[in-house]
Amino acid sequence: PFYLMNFPRNKAVVYLESATSSVYLEDAQKIDFFRRQASELAKVALTPADSAAFVGRIAREHDRE
Repeated sequence: PFYLMNFPRNKAVVYLESATSSVYLEDAQKIDFFRRQASELAKVALTPADSAAFVGRIAREHDRE
């Protein structure tokens, strides 16, 4: 997971966190990489309503087992 943080008066920052460490990235090329990743994820993400419906459908199927 990553957090892409854009600040109105400062440069953007990417925050990466794992179980044992974390790092802030300020390099413009690295930030652009994560911007592209976020854009691709947004293209395939479900809407909030579709997400809720999907989780509900999975829960119902799980209850039948």
